[in-house]
Amino acid sequence: MEKGASFAVVMAAMAMVLAMTATTSTAQSTTADIVNIHNAARSAVGVPPLSWDDNLAAYAQSYANQRAGDCRLEHSDRNNYQYGENLSWSPSVQTWTAASSVNQWVEEKSSYDYASNSCIGGAMCGHYTQVVWRDTTAVGCAAVACNGNRGVFFICSYYPAGNVQNQRPMAQKAFAALVLLVAAATLAIASTAAAQSSPQDFLDAHNAARRGEGVGLPDVVWNTTLQAFAENYVAVLAATCRLDHSNSVQLGYGENLYMGGAGSASTAADAVGNWMEEKASYVYSSNTCTKGRLIDCGHYTQIVWRSTTSIGCARAVCSNGGAFALVLLAATLAMASTAAAQNSPQDFLDAHNAARRGEGVGLPDVVWNTTLEAFAQSVVAASAGTCNLRHSSNSGYGENLYWGPAGKAWTAADAVSNWMEEKAFYVYSSNTCTKGSDLIECGHYTQIVWRSTTSIGCARAVCNNGDVIISCNYFPPGNLPNERPY
Repeated sequence: MEKGASFAVVMAAMAMVLAMTATTSTAQSTTADIVNIHNAARSAVGVPPLSWDDNLAAYAQSYANQRAGDCRLEHSDRNNYQYGENLSWSPSVQTWTAASSVNQWVEEKSSYDYASNSCIGGAMCGHYTQVVWRDTTAVGCAAVACNGNRGVFFICSYYPAGNVQNQRPMAQKAFAALVLLVAAATLAIASTAAAQSSPQDFLDAHNAARRGEGVGLPDVVWNTTLQAFAENYVAVLAATCRLDHSNSVQLGYGENLYMGGAGSASTAADAVGNWMEEKASYVYSSNTCTKGRLIDCGHYTQIVWRSTTSIGCARAVCSNGGAFALVLLAATLAMASTAAAQNSPQDFLDAHNAARRGEGVGLPDVVWNTTLEAFAQSVVAASAGTCNLRHSSNSGYGENLYWGPAGKAWTAADAVSNWMEEKAFYVYSSNTCTKGSDLIECGHYTQIVWRSTTSIGCARAVCNNGDVIISCNYFPPGNLPNERPY
C-alpha cells in the first residue's frame, strides 16, 4: 500500500478529538506514538516493524465517522476483509489517548498462549495478535468524539490482515528467541541480586519497616501461595517491565510493584526502601497523603497495614535489563477467598448475560470494559467508609448499586439476582413500574436488560463495618426518558 494525500485529512479529523483533550493526552496521540508502541511490542517477539499508511488511516477515519452517532464497538467490513482491524472505546474525551488504547491491546499478551495458539481461559487476545502479526506491514488509525458525550471511538486498520485462521502471529523461532533473551538478561545479574532477594530478605525488610512504626505491629510471615502468584505475574511482565497491576484485588490480595533501572541488581531491600519513602507524605491524623490522593501513599500503608499477616514476593529481570519486583500481601479478610472466587469479571458477565438471555427477545450479550471497571472501583472505594448507597455523578454511564449486610460473602450473582427481582413489577405495555410511582423503581432491572447497552464494569468492596457494596456501571447507559428497555 502507498501513502496518499489523505494524511492531512485524517490528522485534521484526529485533531478534532485531540483539541478537546489535555496537552498530555495530545502528546501521546501522534502517529509516531501509535507506530512506536506497535513496534515495541513487535520487537519484543522478534517480528519486523510496521509503518504508518495514510490510505489505511483514511479508511479508519471514514468508518470512525460512521460510529460517531453511537460509539458502538462494531467492526466494519474491513474493506471486504482485506484489512485487519482493532477497535477501542473510551468514555472520556478529556483523558483518552491513542497510546492508552494501543497499550490496552498490547496488554492482552498475558492472555495469549503460543503453544496452543489460543487465548487463556476465554480471555481476549486477538487485538494483541493483530498488533504483532508477522505478515502485517502497515497500520493506519483514526478516532472520533462520539455524539451526546458518548466518549471516543478509536480504530486501527492493518494490511495485510492478521489473525488468519490456524496460523500463529509469529514464527516459533522468534518466540524462542524472546525466551532466550529474557533468560540471558536474567542470568546477567541473577547471582548478585538473588542472594539479596530471598524470602527471608523480603521478610526482614518488611518486618523491620513494621517494627519501626513503634505501634506493636505483628511480623508478617511467608506464604508460598502468594509467592507462586507473584512469580507467575512477574514472568508475564518481564517482557515489557510495565508497572501494570494484576487482578490481585479480585483475589483478596494487596499488591506493591517496584521497578529498578536497567543494569542494576535491585534487591528486596531496594524495593521496600522505595515504598517506605512514602511515609514522609502520609498524615495519620487525617488519613491523607500530601503527595495527592491517599493511594499515592499506598505502598507504605500496605506494608504497615496491621491486619496483614502474610506476604509472598517475586523478582524478575526484564528484557530491557530493568529489575522488577512484585510483592503480594494477604489481608486477613474473613470472606475474601470465598467471595473473590465468585466476583470475577466473568462472574458479573455471566450473571448479566444469563438475565439478558432470559428475556427471550434476542438481547446481545454485554462485554467487560476495564474503564468502566476502574470507575466502579472508584465508586465503591468512595463509599467503603459508610457503605451508603449514593450514586456517582457521572451521567455518561448507567449505574446499579447493591448493599449486603455483614456476615455473608455477597457476590455478583446476589447483586444481579436482587436487581432482577424488579422484573415482577415492570409492565412493558405501559412502560411503568407497579412498585412505586416512578419507573425508576424498576430501574435496576431495566438497566440490566437495556438493549443498546453493550459493556459493563463492576467492582465490590467490603466496608469498614463488614457490610458489602457492589457497583456495576454500563455503557451506553439505559433508562433513557420515554424509552423501553428493548
